Amino acid sequence: MDVVCINAPVALRKAFRLDVALLTEVLASDRLCIDDFELGKVLIAWLQDEAAIPYLEALKLPDLLRDHVKLGNMDERQIATLRSAAKAAGFGEVFGDLQRRHFRGKHTTHFFEDLWKAVHPGEVISCGQKRKRSPLLGYWINFIPSDPKFGMLNHSNEDRYNFMESVASGSNYLDLAESHEATWFTPHHRLYLLGLSFRCSGAVAGSPQVMVSQTGSEWSQVFDAEKHQGMSSGQRVPY
Repeated sequence: MDVVCINAPVALRKAFRLDVALLTEVLASDRLCIDDFELGKVLIAWLQDEAAIPYLEALKLPDLLRDHVKLGNMDERQIATLRSAAKAAGFGEVFGDLQRRHFRGKHTTHFFEDLWKAVHPGEVISCGQKRKRSPLLGYWINFIPSDPKFGMLNHSNEDRYNFMESVASGSNYLDLAESHEATWFTPHHRLYLLGLSFRCSGAVAGSPQVMVSQTGSEWSQVFDAEKHQGMSSGQRVPY
């Protein structure tokens, strides 16, 4: 197996002869020395290899492509190359399905605001407005303040919801009492953090800390205001 993993671009060309379980183990290995584009080319090339034809049904090639080739790791030119190769091999429909299942990552300088724009295109973030689509808060974002009275003030239940939604989307200020916290969960998105900033009038008030988690149980600190005294509104802190 190590030999195949180390010499993957060459060794995988005839790997259709391997036992299906072993081949699956090889393709899932962290030691596999091949990128997604090259792996996609190898798997699609099996379709035009006469020696591979007797093995294709047992290999379930569409499943191998879906499970082991990540289009998000390719640029548009590479995806177009694989699409053309798949179409030429009579595999265009399968590759099209692979593309429909795939969601590419997108760079953003304000995740919560851009998420709002994606969910409610053309709508302005404001309290008290009626929503045309699925709510941002409660589906796309779960926002949990530690203070059970957060946002109550003189708001009705509907206004309180809208106020909390505006805070969760970053369009309204988050004002927390000492020792309190607020937690954002994004159940439908995974974030790759490059930096963070605060929107406020003047310098960042208090000593906020920001922590992140992939599991919701183990947290890592990515920002501590004590280490960034005098940080101003909009100032980006790289991570």
